[in-house]
Order: sequence, then C-alpha cells, then structure tokens
Amino acid sequence: MNIHSRFPTVWKLVTKYSDAALAAVFLCALALSWLAWLYPALELWVMVVVFIVAFFATMTNLHWGLLLVLAEILVGSLGHGFVITVWGRDLPVRILLFATVTASGALWAARHKSVVQAKALLIGALGREFLWVPVWASVAVYGVIRGVALKQDPHRLFDDANQWLFLLIPVLMVLVIRHPHIKQSLSRVVRSSMVAVSLLTLIILYIFTHDGVFQISLAVYRWARDTRMSEITLLSVSFARLFLQSQLFLLIAWVALLQQITQHRNYFSKDFVLLSVFTSALVMSLSRSFWVAMIVGVGMLMLYYVPSKQYRSIGRGIGVGIGATLAAGAIILLVAYFPIPHPGAFSVSGA
Repeated sequence: MNIHSRFPTVWKLVTKYSDAALAAVFLCALALSWLAWLYPALELWVMVVVFIVAFFATMTNLHWGLLLVLAEILVGSLGHGFVITVWGRDLPVRILLFATVTASGALWAARHKSVVQAKALLIGALGREFLWVPVWASVAVYGVIRGVALKQDPHRLFDDANQWLFLLIPVLMVLVIRHPHIKQSLSRVVRSSMVAVSLLTLIILYIFTHDGVFQISLAVYRWARDTRMSEITLLSVSFARLFLQSQLFLLIAWVALLQQITQHRNYFSKDFVLLSVFTSALVMSLSRSFWVAMIVGVGMLMLYYVPSKQYRSIGRGIGVGIGATLAAGAIILLVAYFPIPHPGAFSVSGA
C-alpha cells in the first residue's frame, strides 16, 4: 500500500499546495543554514543527510536528483549555505550535490542501460559537434593525470578539474528531457524557489527593521556574509540594501510571469500577487542593473506583440508592470513598518 491510498486526504492537500510546501521546505533549508552557521557542529550532520537524500533520490528517479541540483542553484546563491572541511579543503554543499548526483546518476544510467540512449540523444542534439565531447573529456583527464604527475598543488588541481565535472550534468539531463512530467516539475521547482528567495529578502528586511525586539540582525548579517548568501549594505539606521545572487534568476522568472499574466489576463490572481512579491525583492536589491533589466524585459515583451498588432496586450503588460511595482512598494513599507512588534533601528557595527 502506497502513500496515495493510505493517506488520501493528506496526499490531496500536498498535491494542491505543493508549490507552497516546496517554498516552505526551501525556507526551512535556509533557516537550517543559519542555525548551522551558529552551531558549526550541525554542518557535518546536514551534509551527511544531503548526501543520503541526493543519492537515494537520484537512484530512485534520476530527474529527482537533477531537480535537487537545480533547486540548490536557484536558492543557494553561491552554493556555500553549508560547508565542511575535508583534508584541509572547504567542501560546499553545491559541490557535494553535484558530485553525488553525477556519480549516482551514472549508476542509474548504467542500471537502466541508458548510456546508449544518452549517446543517441546527444548526437541528435549536437550533430557532428558530438565528436568533440570525447576530445574534451580526454583533454580533461590528461590534464588531471599530468597535474598529479607534476605534483601540482592538490587544491589548484581540484579547482581546475571541478569545473569540468559540472559539464557531466547536461549529459544526465538529456536522459530525463523526455520525462512526461519534467516540464511540470521544472515549473514547480522554479516557482517555489523564487518564492523562497523573495520571502527570504522580506524576512531579512523584517528582522533588521525590528531588531529592537529580535536582536539577531548582526548574526543574520554575518551569516549572509560568510555563506555568501547575500550582500547587506546599511543605508540608514532603519533600512538596508538586500542583494542576493539568486535574485538574478528571480529577474528571469519576473519577466516570464509578467508575460503569463498579460497573455492570460490574470490581473487579480495569485500570479499577480507573486509578481508583486517578486518585484518587492528586486526593488530591495537596489541594483540598477536589475532595474534596467526589468525595463528591458518589459520592452522586449512588448516588442513580441508588435508584429501581430496586439497593442492592447502592450498596454496591459505596461499596466501590470506598473501595478506590480506599486504593490511591491506597499509590501516593502508594510514589512518595514509592521507595528507588531514595534519597529526598531539595527546596527551591524562590529561585523
């Protein structure tokens, strides 16, 4: 008996609110990263759990493992949410995930006799360029062997070889590209990840603007700095710039969601609420590059409608973008000046 039949009501709730559940899981992972930074003894245990989950998820279904890698890239900024030291070398969670999913993915492919299928798909996608893949692989292997023979610094050797290992992920991706549910799964992971990134931005803003009560802004600041999760710049005694590297993906999701709302005319739907939340995080980044990219994205989206003379769609797109920006401003003010508990100034002196 599986979970579907044993707990039908619970399964229906999980299916119905899966996006929210995934976003909550991602936020819990970020909170655990902060706790592990506070209590370093947790790091090793978390990394062991990540290894076990990634290995068995990939061996069970390859596309689950690849979705784990994607989620960490989207949410984890530079991939240092969890770090342990192995042989005097820092091992971030991103490298652990990549290595685990790549190795277990290769075992999965061998077990399912999918190596030939992968080769056929790669040849179909790359044509004659596929012939360069063995050449690149041979050069990479030769470089590692030569580096070991010349007794190069192991740390530098690892840094060089590590970049080549990442190229194995696309090889595994071609095995799941035709999975019947891959498009839905990708959409769900991307949307939930971007919700988590946006909410993290607003949560940090809330903590900092209410530090008179929480008294943890300094710890959050140091965690964000040491894990490279975010760049927090103090602008005044009660406001800061909150820039996350993951907001780059949020920018892409923002343009895609704007197009979806404009196309389907979902002006007062949960998609518009999401767009407003995404916008608030992008505004809080105070990145002029992001803001310009948002304007360019809207412009390119409008140009998409020009050939078919969908001028009303152009007007709707501009209107939705302006509306989301105004709503984002309201969200930022609501979070920063929320009266419970009473807002207070914060400081990162000593950081």
